[in-house]
Amino acid sequence: MTTRSRQTDAADVGVKQRLCATLQIGDAAIANEGLCVNTIDRQTLLNELRLAVQQIPPVVSSEDWELVSNRGNTVAALAAVGAVNKLAQSVDRAGFEYLSFSPSKN
Repeated sequence: MTTRSRQTDAADVGVKQRLCATLQIGDAAIANEGLCVNTIDRQTLLNELRLAVQQIPPVVSSEDWELVSNRGNTVAALAAVGAVNKLAQSVDRAGFEYLSFSPSKN
């Protein structure tokens, strides 16, 4: 069952890429620091998901994802190695929320 789930996830990568690009979702939280939550109207999500599934050949944006943290030290470390990143407090997009596992630290 685990193998089948992983195969399905891998097969859906193109759909997920197209959906995220269309919805302008391009940020990810750092493991063990928090979660990036994107709230999208149900009907909008369903419509865009249908389009993403039907889109052949896949049209995928080459934009980099940004790593998001509420910790200044993490953002500085990411910047030092050339990773595209930002402070969670600086994300200004409707429907975006950062859920931190701990208070902000510098």
